[in-house]
Amino acid sequence: MGRFLSLMLAMCALFFEGFAQRQVQGIARPDLNTGKTNFRSGELRSDTQFSFEDIQFWVGSGSNRAALVIEWHDGTQPDAMVWGYKWDGEASGHDMIVAIAKADPRLVLLTQYTGPMGYTIDGIGYSESTMNIQYNLQEAKDYPRNAFDFDLPIENTLLGQTSVPEHPAEDVAEAIREGLQTGVIYHPLNAEVYGYPSYDYDSWTCDNATHWEAGWYEGYWSYFVREGQTSTFSYSGLGATSRKLEDGSWDAWSWNGDMSTMEGTAPGDHFIAATPIDDPAPDPDVPVSYVTLSQSELSLSVGSYKRLEYTVFPTNATNQTVSWSSSDPCVATVENGMVHAIAAGMARITVKTQDGGYTAECVITVNGNLEGEASFDPQKGILSFQKVANATSYEIRQYRLVSSEKVLEKTYVLDENGDMFSEFPNLRSSSQDIDFQLSGLETGVEYLIEIQVMNGLDIVGSFEVDNVSIPTGIENVTFNRPLALFKDGGWVFRNLQGYAVTVADLSGHIIARYHVNSTAEYHYLELSQGIYIVFGDNKDKKVSFKIIIK
Repeated sequence: MGRFLSLMLAMCALFFEGFAQRQVQGIARPDLNTGKTNFRSGELRSDTQFSFEDIQFWVGSGSNRAALVIEWHDGTQPDAMVWGYKWDGEASGHDMIVAIAKADPRLVLLTQYTGPMGYTIDGIGYSESTMNIQYNLQEAKDYPRNAFDFDLPIENTLLGQTSVPEHPAEDVAEAIREGLQTGVIYHPLNAEVYGYPSYDYDSWTCDNATHWEAGWYEGYWSYFVREGQTSTFSYSGLGATSRKLEDGSWDAWSWNGDMSTMEGTAPGDHFIAATPIDDPAPDPDVPVSYVTLSQSELSLSVGSYKRLEYTVFPTNATNQTVSWSSSDPCVATVENGMVHAIAAGMARITVKTQDGGYTAECVITVNGNLEGEASFDPQKGILSFQKVANATSYEIRQYRLVSSEKVLEKTYVLDENGDMFSEFPNLRSSSQDIDFQLSGLETGVEYLIEIQVMNGLDIVGSFEVDNVSIPTGIENVTFNRPLALFKDGGWVFRNLQGYAVTVADLSGHIIARYHVNSTAEYHYLELSQGIYIVFGDNKDKKVSFKIIIK
């Protein structure tokens, strides 16, 4: 129900117009209290005595000047602080606050791209020491008003979400690490990447800052603007990206921790100049202690590429420079971490730090065409090849040769046992070999068959059979072997007479049991999509099948 209300709330935003506080940074917020929609003219005047001449911390250069006020309303001083910004040409409110956050090491800004309106200001902190900013992923997932889907299936496609994050906690942690270095945390769960942003700013906390406020539903950053020192501040429904600065303009970001009203949320009547930062003494060099690689072993096929990622520890080490080398460039080369497989064999790829000479290695195995052969029986249309150790799947590509050009006709995908990922298993397979019957082969046509052997997403190697031609026709091949498949809403058992058959899911839960009495039996059973295991037991004879229902 909470997710449904969030979706309805966002859709209602398309139809709401009107008073300023219905818009928060350019985003419609009909959930906010509308009992008081206008300020009296004097309520937003704030400190008119504080001028550009009182500003001490200036950022940027140019002939235009603007002022930025940030007020947390948390009772801790200094509050309602002011910075100055200089520029030439065009600049937005977002440009100003980002530049100031990057220039003042005491400020940290959390901002997020939310769609066509640009960036929202989601959190602002101030501290003389490094902030301990934390993100509560579970809280963000459980919060009913956040319509962002962290897991499949995506339920809010009407809002534009196109995908879900694979590692949201790690993505946010990396954004925080970078943001603490630069002064700006760019929220990674944004509309640019996922089509719709995660409005989870209430789940960002900090327990050691002089000031820290972040939120969207339990509190939010109000935006106020005025065009001159003595002008009246007015609430801006626009976002920081849409705000075009003018020479002499003032922007104020003021925290509103009470969602029921806007009173008391305007920038205060006493501004304090942010003080410049004395040039600190240069940090002492931080030595390297060790280096790691993203993988210690890697299997590649000839001609393929793979990038290895490295990490120097500690991550704040002064000298991050590394060099790369290959023990056998004839097998594999490496440049800036990109490995190129040249020929079959083995090579060690080494990364070495300039500081301290620390190393990490990845063993590269380059696979050419595999040992053994693939054969084809033109009378029966059966392709035979040897199983490959550690293979997780096989891709069979059937090409028609037209004027010596390859034209792909069909692709079959078999699992590690040689069974197709469908309801039709292969004809037969032993512990060493795979036999598979190709379909749709025509007499008088020349074919080329390629078999690519996979280990996960890595290509282990390949087989190839060329100049395949069919004589007068293909025999109807039957081996009278036991067979189980799911078809037309039920189980079909062939050549399993006398077997006790058990159907189970991957967790081992037994779905059904049957005793098969004839060479062909059908048993109706409602089953959802998934992978099932069928076991057959006939005294000393045992068979098993893996069935994928799509």
